[in-house]
Amino acid sequence: NYVGLAKFFRACFYYNMVQEYGNVPWISKPLDVSDTAILYAGRDPRNVVMDSVLADLNFAIANISTTSDPTRSTITKWVAYGMKSRICLWEGTFRKYQEADASSTSWLQQAAAAAKAVMDSAGFSLNTGGNMAYRNLFISTAPLTNEVMLADVTSTSLGIYNDDNWYLTSATYGPRFNFIRTFINTY
Repeated sequence: NYVGLAKFFRACFYYNMVQEYGNVPWISKPLDVSDTAILYAGRDPRNVVMDSVLADLNFAIANISTTSDPTRSTITKWVAYGMKSRICLWEGTFRKYQEADASSTSWLQQAAAAAKAVMDSAGFSLNTGGNMAYRNLFISTAPLTNEVMLADVTSTSLGIYNDDNWYLTSATYGPRFNFIRTFINTY
């Protein structure tokens, strides 16, 4: 279970790095200070890194034992499936439209299969609360709905906060979005 969780987080880390930088060096073992060949290695081809990310996600799906979490704050098998669907869709469309790579079909089929596994087996559903369903998802004080797969839970009493506001508006850290007042008021 814990190795599966570690590989899930490694897959997410490399996915984010490939999104940000393109080709990156793939490091698949713990490093030692004397591993200078690996420490100063160049970038590996994108397909090597992303195939390794997919292998890590498949391992996580097969080995994470938690399948249900009412708080929606724990990495479960279904969260791993959801992340696999997102990453495979992203990589499949990149390979299809940027590289005209024949492997794009396989990536896109795996994205669909992972999404189908979540829809069929995980107990998640779409919030169907009428015209205000989207807004109510964010302002409701009721427990999280079955629509949320992984929540970033905050607690004033425990001193657990998030940095979304800083990330979204910071000139040096985030994308520096400038939301209009009417959009902010919807939350």
